[in-house]
Amino acid sequence: MNNEIEKIFETVKDDPQVETYTNYVKSIAPKTSNEVFWRFIFAFLSIHSTYKSNLRGYMMLRNPGAWSTYQTLRDALVASSCGMHNQRARFLWKFREEFFRGQYSDLTLEPGLQRRRNILVDKLLGIGMAKVSFALEMSFPTQSSIVCLDVHHLRLYGKDPNKLTKKDYMECEDDWCKRSRAVGVAPFVVRNIFWDRLKKQPSPRFWSYVFEKHGDQLPVEAASGLKFEDSLEQRKQQHEKMQLNPL
Repeated sequence: MNNEIEKIFETVKDDPQVETYTNYVKSIAPKTSNEVFWRFIFAFLSIHSTYKSNLRGYMMLRNPGAWSTYQTLRDALVASSCGMHNQRARFLWKFREEFFRGQYSDLTLEPGLQRRRNILVDKLLGIGMAKVSFALEMSFPTQSSIVCLDVHHLRLYGKDPNKLTKKDYMECEDDWCKRSRAVGVAPFVVRNIFWDRLKKQPSPRFWSYVFEKHGDQLPVEAASGLKFEDSLEQRKQQHEKMQLNPL
């Protein structure tokens, strides 16, 4: 294992922003089953996609008209340029139909999260271990049993993402969560701090702003560099002014 893992947790342990991150992810956590549904839609859209395409696709699908028919869903995905349109449409449509028939009613329950995550991975089409974990950690941001480990994390653990087994993933996940519990910081919070440093962003709001009140009114291009204290309305106004008066 790369000693970078140890450095991540040593740094987080004394990071003055831990409380700010924790309070923030709690503030945008789902409060209803419908909001949990949208965290899964966001996770589905993040597969093999840039974060900007992910955001565009998500905001387009927030329009109820996008779900009128299978074709309108596919058209919205094409318009968002998120890629894999046929597959995404098929997987998203199936998930939506099953979700609102009550087949995933236990998604709003936190206890036994890792076990239920593993069941979902086997049951859901088009979404694997990491992205199901992503949806659930967005839904339960302070839980301590699962974490979305992408290629960057897995390589730090010395794992080849292309040859990864379920056992490999869970070994890395268990280690990450154990270290998180040891420093008293939620795995999702540690991951966000690590990711933001990697992307040179002051907060996760460059992507998570869409879960905030009125977040769907801010264009994707205007969200980069959002600090915790920034106002979405002020950023929106600045962006509109730049569009009207480009340099």
